[in-house]
Amino acid sequence: MTAAAPNYDRTVVACFNGYITQAVINNFMPLLFVTFSASFGIDMAQLSTLISVNFVTQLVVDVLAGRYVDRIGYRPCIIAAHVAAAAGLLTLGLLPTRVADPYPALMAAIVLYAIGGGLIEVMVSPIVNACPSEHKDKAMSLLHSFYCWGQVGTVAVSTLFFALAGRDAWPMMACLWAIVPIVGIALFAVAGDLGCTAGPAIVGTVAAANGDSLQAGLLVGALFPVILLVGVIALRQILYTTRRAG
Repeated sequence: MTAAAPNYDRTVVACFNGYITQAVINNFMPLLFVTFSASFGIDMAQLSTLISVNFVTQLVVDVLAGRYVDRIGYRPCIIAAHVAAAAGLLTLGLLPTRVADPYPALMAAIVLYAIGGGLIEVMVSPIVNACPSEHKDKAMSLLHSFYCWGQVGTVAVSTLFFALAGRDAWPMMACLWAIVPIVGIALFAVAGDLGCTAGPAIVGTVAAANGDSLQAGLLVGALFPVILLVGVIALRQILYTTRRAG
């Protein structure tokens, strides 16, 4: 009896999610520059430096990744990329408002998630290209469109959140955006194990960061199954569209 051929659909969708993650880390913080200036007293030169550090870090990681990813392996590197992106977004949401000088905290958050973004940029295209598929060209075109969709989604969702919750709630939004790379980790590794292991820790961390508000922690925790459900629906739609186009 012939064994079933391996299914790479989850890996491809995880790569789509990787470009959404990169869109989040490149476009979310600039939405907060006016807030940072008013709340933290950060001037334009410092804000410009934050942008520069983000892209310089990603460029350096791009160069280094080209040398070492093949030696280390694609799977551990792409998982590490999503871990770094999630850690950076959580640092952005949890640390700057709780330290005397928020600027180094903002810088640390940027360096962390820029490392993730640099690795994602280098790795997702080769991963999708390496996955066996009857419609590889269409999958590659669709992959690169996800950064654009992620950029639009980041601005739209963040703007709606700020309109409903107020701009001062931006730390919560940063923590919520961290769910995107965490789901990418729900896809490259084992979603069930990740949810059981990381879910309670994230709920507790978010609750503690919001004055021991269990409601805030449970809100973030409740988004895990919602995002996974949306991911499954999106996967089915993507596969259906690709097969019809073929």
